[in-house]
Amino acid sequence: MKSAGEPSLEGLQILRGIAALLIVVYHASSFVALPGTYNVSLLGGLFSAGHLGVDIFFVLSGFIIA
Repeated sequence: MKSAGEPSLEGLQILRGIAALLIVVYHASSFVALPGTYNVSLLGGLFSAGHLGVDIFFVLSGFIIA
């Protein structure tokens, strides 16, 4: 429960959710690119840097907890 003096961090929570979705799409695109499955790059490799979503997620989580 949020007390009256706590700041609202809704924007950071939304960014954290986007980072989590980026991680999911990154893993899905790497699965699709495996030679045994479909051997295609999802959206032309657009999500090849999706592993950075982990860093973003944990940095924002640490900030929110602090």
